[in-house]
Amino acid sequence: MTLHDLHNIIQESVNFDNDHLYNFYLNWRNPLNGECYSSPEDDWSENPSADTVTLAQLNLYEEQYLLYIFDLAERWEFFITVIRHLPDETMTKPRIVEKVGKSPEQYPDCSANYCRTL
Repeated sequence: MTLHDLHNIIQESVNFDNDHLYNFYLNWRNPLNGECYSSPEDDWSENPSADTVTLAQLNLYEEQYLLYIFDLAERWEFFITVIRHLPDETMTKPRIVEKVGKSPEQYPDCSANYCRTL
């Protein structure tokens, strides 16, 4: 599973349109001072692409935090915690295991008619 796969799972879980760039930061306390992986569509970024690195390659440890920022202008911030590692063969396809609470509105300030015309 790549970071891009994780991005898609997060987008699905919060019902966002998946229409903006994103970054994953390994140093969530100081994102600009650590590893960063960017959207494959980000032609300006010098960071590695999120679709070229797997979660296994990151050597994440249990209770480690990651920061995922979606829509770099609006800055939807998601803090991700590594709960535990599962053997690779136990999961064949990424999936949402549990969802808690109501999803935020991606565009809370626009009227339904305006959003449909974009």
